[in-house]
Amino acid sequence: MHRERPLAYDQRVLPGVNGLVKQAIFTCADCERRAILTIGTASHPDALANRLKKQGWHVAAHMPRRGIRCDDCLRGRKDAAEANGIASDLRKIIAAKAARATLAMMSSPACLEIAAGTLPLSNLEPTMSTSLAMTAPTRSRTPAPVPAGEQPSGNFPPPSDARVAIRTALDKHFDDKVGVYLDGMSDEKIASELAFPRKWVSDIRDAAYGPIRENPEVTVLKAEIEALRKEVASQADLWRGWHSSIDDKFTALANKIEALTRSLRGA
Repeated sequence: MHRERPLAYDQRVLPGVNGLVKQAIFTCADCERRAILTIGTASHPDALANRLKKQGWHVAAHMPRRGIRCDDCLRGRKDAAEANGIASDLRKIIAAKAARATLAMMSSPACLEIAAGTLPLSNLEPTMSTSLAMTAPTRSRTPAPVPAGEQPSGNFPPPSDARVAIRTALDKHFDDKVGVYLDGMSDEKIASELAFPRKWVSDIRDAAYGPIRENPEVTVLKAEIEALRKEVASQADLWRGWHSSIDDKFTALANKIEALTRSLRGA
């Protein structure tokens, strides 16, 4: 009996403009970044995987999901491997230079006299210790941490705590059913509030919540119109209150004038 192989992606169905839309969701096993592809009427699983391969992903239609890697994670692994290779080469060069310096020092006349017991150590010149310090291999320094308040670079995948913070903000401000931001928010505003690169926010939003289906400028204009509408309503309430107060004052003044007129006629 033929056993169907499991797919390397999840599937979901959403309402679209022209009916139901079927989507395939591939998830990177390292950074949990998601790639959402629309499944057409004749889309084969291998064709979907090939579309991601062209974007730099390591993926196949029926491979184990733990082996899926996005292009950013693959690039990060490649960079790390290259960095390790460069560091290894540097260590070899430094060790070779240190060995040559040690050999040169041990071959110097002073060292030969020390070995023969004809030159006390107290007679050594300070320049020898200085030479040793200059030729000794140096240790690489750890890069300084990013100062508080400064945004990290967006050239590497976000860490897990950053992904959690961004998703929390997107859950609050982004409506993935219609593909628009709420309350006048945007990728830029969320990135600014969290002090993260905008690329992190837009990548996570695209992968986990889908693309923006409304022009961001239109969203901002809608928010401004709503704020202006509330301001006009508030000013209208103030105007009605002020107008009522003026009417009361005019009525009281008219009553005083009428009373004064009657008293003058009686006199």
